[in-house]
Amino acid sequence: MGVLDELEWVTRRGSVGDDDTVIPEPGLDATAIDEVERRVGAPLPADLRALLGVCHGLRGLEWEIDFTGTLSFEMTEVFPHGMPIVGDHTGNFWVVDCTTTPETEAAVFYACHDPPVMLWQCRGIATFLRELRRKFASQEPSSLDDMHDERVHRVWRTNPATLSRRAALAAPDDTLRAFADCLTDEWSIVDLRAATPGTGFAWGRCGYPTGLRRYGEERLFACAAPKRRTDLLSRLFGR
Repeated sequence: MGVLDELEWVTRRGSVGDDDTVIPEPGLDATAIDEVERRVGAPLPADLRALLGVCHGLRGLEWEIDFTGTLSFEMTEVFPHGMPIVGDHTGNFWVVDCTTTPETEAAVFYACHDPPVMLWQCRGIATFLRELRRKFASQEPSSLDDMHDERVHRVWRTNPATLSRRAALAAPDDTLRAFADCLTDEWSIVDLRAATPGTGFAWGRCGYPTGLRRYGEERLFACAAPKRRTDLLSRLFGR
C-alpha cells in the first residue's frame, strides 16, 4: 500500500477510540514544501514530499506528529539534515534522515533518550504510517512499541552492531575501510546502510558530542567512549 492508502484510517472519525478523533492537518502547496526543503538543507524523500502535499501533520493523538519536521529535536552529529516528525512527549523522537542525494523512500530512525540509543526504524513513509495505525487504531502489535519496550534495552545492554576499527580496516568494503582509516583504534563503527528494523547503537556510551561521528552522508557511524579524566580531582576520587 502507498502513502495515501495508509492515511485512510486518519479520515475515519472516531477510529482511535470511542471519544477520539484524529484530525489531519491540511496539505501544503509546492511553494511551502520547497520552503521545508530549504530549511532542512536537503531534498525531501519523494514519499515524504507526497505526504506533505495531502497532510502535514496529525492532531488528536497522544503524540506530537508534524511531518514538516519542526519538533524540538536536534542531533546534527548523527542527522545533519534530520526531520523529527513524531515525538512521544517523553523525549523520544522518530526522525527522517534526509540526504543531499535525493531518495525515493524516507529513512526513518528512532532516537531514544532513556536509554540513549539510536535505532533504524524502517524504510518508507507508508511503512511508518502503517505502524502509527497499528499503534493508535488497531489491535495489531506495532513495531513502534517494540522499539521502545524491547529493542532499545537490548542494544543498550549489548551494543551488538559495533565493529572494531581494526575489523573495519580488514573489511572488503571500500567505504567502510575509508571511514576506519580516518579514525584511531579507540573508535568503533556501526554500519546501518543496510540495517534491519531495531538495529542501531548506544550513543550514550560515546563521549557525546565529540565521541560521535558520521561518515559524510553514508549511514556509517563511529563511537568513542569518553576519555578518563586525569586531573587532580580525578586522581583523588578515582573518577
